[in-house]
Amino acid sequence: MFTSILTPVDGSPPSDAAVKLAIAMAKAYKAKLLFLHAVAIPLPVHDAGGFAREQIVQEEQTRGEELLGEAMKLAKDAGVAAQTQLVGGSVSEAVLTAADEHGCDVIVMGTHGRTGIARAVLGSKTADVIARSPLPVLVAPHLS
Repeated sequence: MFTSILTPVDGSPPSDAAVKLAIAMAKAYKAKLLFLHAVAIPLPVHDAGGFAREQIVQEEQTRGEELLGEAMKLAKDAGVAAQTQLVGGSVSEAVLTAADEHGCDVIVMGTHGRTGIARAVLGSKTADVIARSPLPVLVAPHLS
């Protein structure tokens, strides 16, 4: 049914739940996995406490590489073929673009479960992907 699964990775517990679900699905369907991490490019930042824009971006890229490496290790340990992609930009745009470019047929994402004013103010990357994706989006809740 599924041959190519995309899962964005951000290191949060809901993202970790999505990674585990995506690995289980890939194993069951003998599908390939693409783990994606999007580094948000900050607005121009003037020296703020010693951190220039480039340093912030570099730190986020390093963190993204570490998160992708952890997801890859889990996939490898489960015997699942996977690859990673580190990109700049908004999460929802990156997910939709990568899913199209890699021919994915399902997206597996976590949700932070924000409700009320927090969701209205902060928005929801997962909700944005669901609203705009031509593909099925499977949402893995974080269960404490």
